[in-house]
Amino acid sequence: MELNVEQSTASVGIRFEIDQNTSLFCDFMIGIFDCLFSPLSPFYEELHNKRAFYADIDYYVVTYDKVGYAVISTTTKNPNIFLEMVKNKLDNITIED
Repeated sequence: MELNVEQSTASVGIRFEIDQNTSLFCDFMIGIFDCLFSPLSPFYEELHNKRAFYADIDYYVVTYDKVGYAVISTTTKNPNIFLEMVKNKLDNITIED
């Protein structure tokens, strides 16, 4: 959904079913996001070069009993570019990431 506002926000929501220690899972996911969205990472630079965002990229992970949720969001003039690039990266994440 797109709203007519002064700035656009793009958000990716992810639901995980987990059977492991939920606090360890949360730390693991935050570590992955820290690597992907660090200003020093190649993926962050790729997002920046495509002008996929113009503010900080925020993310958080919450866990409940056997279920976890993650949200990645930013302010952008190109929400479709940001969403497509993040989805593609998450679908094709490698150990090098």
